[in-house]
Amino acid sequence: MTHPAITQQTFSKAVSAATHPVHEAVMADSLEVMVTYHREKVQVLERTLQQLNLLDNAREIAFICRELTQIKATLRQLEGKRPFNA
Repeated sequence: MTHPAITQQTFSKAVSAATHPVHEAVMADSLEVMVTYHREKVQVLERTLQQLNLLDNAREIAFICRELTQIKATLRQLEGKRPFNA
């Protein structure tokens, strides 16, 4: 018997997201492309997070929050690599 909050759809979403980790290398030709990719990924995850209910989707919310933390750390690293423009 599974917990009622864990539906097959929620479980399959979490498994498919887990097979594509956030920290994998992004094939990009410039720093701006990588920053744009990560910013868009943050927007998508935040929109997904807004649609979830804490009581029904607690595990998925925790997973998305960990992903967001990793992406934002990557963005901070990428922002540190940008050349200074006056």
